[in-house]
Amino acid sequence: TKELSIIEDQVARRTEQFDKRIEELRGLQDDYRAAYHEIAIVHGLSGATPVEAKETFRRLSTLFTNVQHLRQAVGDLLDQSQARLDRVTPPDFDADPSVMAELPAELRQRIDEFSRRLTPMRRGIERQRRALERLKKDVDKQLETVGTLLKERQQALPEMWRDYLLGQKPSIVSPEFWDRFGQFPTWGLRTLTSWQYQWNLYAASLWNILGTLAAFWAALMLLGTVLLRKLIKLHDVFADSTSFLRLHWSLVALGSAMYLADFAFFPETMGAVAVLSGTLGGLGALPLANAVRGKLSKTPRLAMTPLVLLYFMGSLLLTTDAPDHVTVTAWLATLGLFLSIMYRRLKAFEAEHRSRFSFLWYWLAWFLVLVAVAGYGRVSALIGVSWFQFYAAYALGVAIIRLVRERVNLLPDTGLYPILQGLILGLVSPLVLTLSFLAAFFWLYHYMGGSFVLNLVAGWELSWAGFSLKLLSVLSVAVLFYLTRSGVAMFRGTIERYGARWPRGKRGAVPSLQSIVSYTLWGVFGLAALKLFGFGLSNLAVIAGGLSVGIGFGLQNIFNNFVSGLILLFGGSLQQGDVLQLDGLWCTVQKINIRTTIVETFESATILIPNSDLVTGRVTNWTKNNAHARRDIGVGVAYGSDTEKVRQTLLDVAKQHRNVMGLPPAQVLFHEFGASSLDFILRVWVDDLDYMLRTTSDLRFAIDAAFRKADIEIAFPQMDLHIRSAEGLRPHRRQEEHAPIIEPETDTTPKRGETPPPPDNQMPPSEIDPDDPDAPLPEGAAEPDADGAGGPDK
Repeated sequence: TKELSIIEDQVARRTEQFDKRIEELRGLQDDYRAAYHEIAIVHGLSGATPVEAKETFRRLSTLFTNVQHLRQAVGDLLDQSQARLDRVTPPDFDADPSVMAELPAELRQRIDEFSRRLTPMRRGIERQRRALERLKKDVDKQLETVGTLLKERQQALPEMWRDYLLGQKPSIVSPEFWDRFGQFPTWGLRTLTSWQYQWNLYAASLWNILGTLAAFWAALMLLGTVLLRKLIKLHDVFADSTSFLRLHWSLVALGSAMYLADFAFFPETMGAVAVLSGTLGGLGALPLANAVRGKLSKTPRLAMTPLVLLYFMGSLLLTTDAPDHVTVTAWLATLGLFLSIMYRRLKAFEAEHRSRFSFLWYWLAWFLVLVAVAGYGRVSALIGVSWFQFYAAYALGVAIIRLVRERVNLLPDTGLYPILQGLILGLVSPLVLTLSFLAAFFWLYHYMGGSFVLNLVAGWELSWAGFSLKLLSVLSVAVLFYLTRSGVAMFRGTIERYGARWPRGKRGAVPSLQSIVSYTLWGVFGLAALKLFGFGLSNLAVIAGGLSVGIGFGLQNIFNNFVSGLILLFGGSLQQGDVLQLDGLWCTVQKINIRTTIVETFESATILIPNSDLVTGRVTNWTKNNAHARRDIGVGVAYGSDTEKVRQTLLDVAKQHRNVMGLPPAQVLFHEFGASSLDFILRVWVDDLDYMLRTTSDLRFAIDAAFRKADIEIAFPQMDLHIRSAEGLRPHRRQEEHAPIIEPETDTTPKRGETPPPPDNQMPPSEIDPDDPDAPLPEGAAEPDADGAGGPDK
């Protein structure tokens, strides 16, 4: 009985809580019903412009989400009530009366009392369940109604935007354009009514909005103060611009805080507060980014602050739903003012003496003028506003990237810092620019009415010959291309920084690793792009089949070089920077491509060698394992020199040269006893093949100077002729002793009528000494025999 009393108290309290919760849910359902009727009335009274329709859609989206939450809450209460009902329901003994008959009388009496006291509890819970089921039925019906109107508005809004921006518009030169100025008072009254409605919304939550605004602004100012101190500490060039940077950061903080506070309380509206916040943020962001970029690059830049004027007027015309003729007129006046201001600034800009025709903003401004003159003032204004947003995001992103790069370059080149530098420099550019452009894109997202419009635009298809291409696929491939390129740059930079610490013999692997990573990432990108464009594996199989046929018939050499290039890249037999000797030709590997290898000779001639020739041919790689080179320098000294002194002098010369390695040590070899010299060989190891010729030349100069200083004679070829005494030479010796002085050579050409002198190898018979065995024989005489007698005339 005591436990039963406790259960009764608990059930009573839970029943009371459930009644209160049901009343709260019913009150929410009534509020949502009233909100729906209000939205339906506004929807019926609103015009056909998407600016008004998008706000209706946003309110419907919010209401639809709230009704879904209400339905979920009602369902949860129903589940809880069922669990409570099961708890207070006793077993059904009536189904088997024999069970009750077997029980003692006292126990049956207690069971009957227990069932009697549980009956009111069950009735209360069942009453709540019936109320919840009715509420759930009403909420389901309301959810269906709201969903129907939301779907109708969702389908109509993209078409409304298309007509609103790209529908047939009268040109500024047409009479119809000027006849529409009579509609100005109606538009002005509607604009004032819209502003009054928005002011009423703000006034209802004014203090909450101001509190949120102050909190955001204080947080951003604190962040800016910390960053400014760090900036001045790292870069002294910003010390004289503290006031300037603080002022413009305060404008950025105020504009950002206003936009965030407005979006936090009224995400479905985009009125004057959003325009004012963007204007203040632009007035601070553009000069701030311009100053940072100019200080770091040491070059002044042309200020683009007048873009804020385009943003202010364009967004004001777009958010207030101005008529076509008002938008075109006001926008053309704004563009004219922008061009005049920028032209004056350009004339005073002395950093770069370039014409205004070389700037992108000049041509883009005139393009906007032409679009507006054609009658599409809203399109021109929307492009101008987007131009401001994306340029401001780009300028801020580039400023942040340069600050990060300056900070990263200060890191040491030891340990893991080179890898960290490569990762940061590779990630900071895509990450910062992506976030910046997403922030700029948020304005367009907010103005167009949400993601569903962009989803419909992204779902547009271009069909041709059974092939369809979605705009979302094109955008996805473009984003994927940018990410792939950034990833390739990041990995290449990381590998290059880390490889700079390797020995020279291993640095050649860096380009190979870079090529492998690049080909792999771009290959993955190609497969992903084909998948996004709708090409399946079956299509790739067909293409592969066609390629196999082409390879079999006419692409054998190309495929052979392709596979050989992969072998060279992955095998590592050749690397960039290796010195090769190919059939007597010395060259350096510049780059290993997928089909050919580019080498450069020592005469600076570039040669493209097919990869298959390097794989199958005989190649001498002088720097495969290391860049060391052994050189032998031969030197000969005169006979009689101190050989030990020669050896020590050569070793001293080798030790004094900076490019001669200590290990292996230099050696002096006594080569041989030459014909005119004692031949030695100085064997040294040069630490780098690039310095081989210069080192050998320097050693020869040093050897010559050292030998002169040590009085060691470098031998040269010489010959001593020793002639033994002979009897037959005596008459000649006597003639030489009494020979007259030889006169200068005169002309021996015989005159006319004179007898020419005998040849040089002949002497007159009267002057031949018969006792001289070496004397020439008279003409016609026979050669003597071995015994001295003359032989027969043969």
